[in-house]
Amino acid sequence: MNNKSLLPFRQKILLGLTIFVGLFIITSYNLRLIEQDKLTLFLLLYSFGVTISLLVFETLVDLENNRIFYIWFAIGLAQFLIYLLTKDNMNFKIYRSPNFETNNFINQYISDTTTTSLKTLFCFLISYKIFNSIMKKMTGNYLLNTYRQMSWSHDTIKRKISGLDVVFNILLYVVIIISALTR
Repeated sequence: MNNKSLLPFRQKILLGLTIFVGLFIITSYNLRLIEQDKLTLFLLLYSFGVTISLLVFETLVDLENNRIFYIWFAIGLAQFLIYLLTKDNMNFKIYRSPNFETNNFINQYISDTTTTSLKTLFCFLISYKIFNSIMKKMTGNYLLNTYRQMSWSHDTIKRKISGLDVVFNILLYVVIIISALTR
């Protein structure tokens, strides 16, 4: 069997955890195994955790492989569809303090549902594809993760990290935060 057809071990671990935890959350909701407040926290941590893991670990460099990218894209699309189906569901409504000013500049954009964070992976992957295309056109190289690197040379790929890698990593982090918290 060709080694290029196999997923890297780091991808197998992250994909396995993503699918297992996602199914656990869905099952817990349907069987009411976890109270709603805790489920809300799990959803937020799950959505952030998966997407941040893709960004900060070596898994980001694997997204250059279209097969791996489309596996993640399918998961992100499924999560996005769940978000669309549940965004008006009263079970996932956030009830705020009476002191919460909805007309405040920032507060008017903050989501009213707990499943909003499920769109994070989808938004991240679309942004990654755009930033990676720009990176390839400008430098000829694909985007690398810059987190956890101790020098200006990427540990796994053995290529110099450029300022553009850093800028796009910061922008991807901002995309994660914004897509998880806003409508």
